[in-house]
Amino acid sequence: MKVMAIIGSARKGNSFSMVQSVKDALLGSDVELEVVHLKDLSIGFCDGCLSCDETGRCHLNDDMSSIVEKVKDADGLVLASPARWSLLSGQMKVFMDRLNPLASIEALANKKAIIFAVGQTKEEEDSSISIAAESMVSFCDNAGIKVIDKVLAYGCLMENEVDEKTIKRCTEAAKRLVDSLK
Repeated sequence: MKVMAIIGSARKGNSFSMVQSVKDALLGSDVELEVVHLKDLSIGFCDGCLSCDETGRCHLNDDMSSIVEKVKDADGLVLASPARWSLLSGQMKVFMDRLNPLASIEALANKKAIIFAVGQTKEEEDSSISIAAESMVSFCDNAGIKVIDKVLAYGCLMENEVDEKTIKRCTEAAKRLVDSLK
């Protein structure tokens, strides 16, 4: 089984920590996990030409070209993004836009995913983080990807502020994702 974890943060912080818990949970299993940190890639904006609707391929030639086939081959996805102003990170939004060539040929249908969203809002005041997570869930629903679980991390401004309870939920979500792929 192949799982791809996509980190949509501009830094190696809390989203990274949440994905790292997935990596730790899958050690020793028969799951091949590839982690992609979008900050390390050069991915251009979708220009809305719609040629991918007919060809199933994007005409832009950038780093997205190197990961589209990997996403297509993956059985499961982990999508991790910070929440900013009730939105996803720009990197995650651009990544999802650029998956349109796969969505248009239904190559994402029947994949499974877990969603991680992290932000500085306190849980009792939450709306920003849950709205950002729902954007990822909505993307998955529209692409035919079944969301297995969603984990939200609250009160995280600085790096490494995800609490142990949330890390444990990430680990459990990873195990549920793998179980759903069997």
